[in-house]
Amino acid sequence: MLPRGAPAYRLLVCGLVLAARAHLHGPERLACDLPFRSAMMTGLAFDKLAEFRVARHYFTALAALALALVLGLPAAARGDGSALDVATLRVRLKDTHAIGPVAKLRLKSEIGDLVSDLAAFHAGRGSETLEELHVRYRDLVLRVVALLQQDDASLAHDLTVSTDDLWTTLADPRQFASLTKG
Repeated sequence: MLPRGAPAYRLLVCGLVLAARAHLHGPERLACDLPFRSAMMTGLAFDKLAEFRVARHYFTALAALALALVLGLPAAARGDGSALDVATLRVRLKDTHAIGPVAKLRLKSEIGDLVSDLAAFHAGRGSETLEELHVRYRDLVLRVVALLQQDDASLAHDLTVSTDDLWTTLADPRQFASLTKG
């Protein structure tokens, strides 16, 4: 018996499928044609690449340029998972296309309500405990991440990573006061 990954095994399977069906369509045809075409294209591509004679130092310079470009990008563009602060989160949520305008207005209202309740709590006149506010905050973050995951995975990831740091900022009276002054 041939191992599953062997090229001869694929040829045998494609041969059996061809014998069973006169005309292959869609994924079956692609699966049977792919091994032959990729081998043919590899040979052509290799032959074309062999015609080019490029000095090794050009490749080194190109690699250095690529590295400089990647390191020169801002952290948000690199997607290295750096923690978000409140101001950056505001800007990125405003600029994202992953959330529609109506959902953004709804979120803005919910965030405003949460911030108002946090301000009341820090002023000593809040009707909710810090734990209850934290639960509301967590629920809001989960809903925002769910909205972002499909079309802005980078922001969803950064928000997930930053959730605890953002709550620490909101829960601390001095840090919260500095946010509301700005």
